[in-house]
Amino acid sequence: MKQARLEAGMTQAARLRGISLAVYSRIECRRRKRIPVRLLCKIADLYGKPLEELLGRRGRSGTYA
Repeated sequence: MKQARLEAGMTQAARLRGISLAVYSRIECRRRKRIPVRLLCKIADLYGKPLEELLGRRGRSGTYA
């Protein structure tokens, strides 16, 4: 997610619509184990990325990074 954020030209300080900075930071640093799908979708939409890319899914094989 950090890469997607940087590609979007955003900082963590840029408040994400309805997501606290503390929650987002834990997600990005992988300290939060469970993330609601609707929250992931919100972040993907904000960055203009497909959800699969944020999840690290690569290609048609369905493998994850």
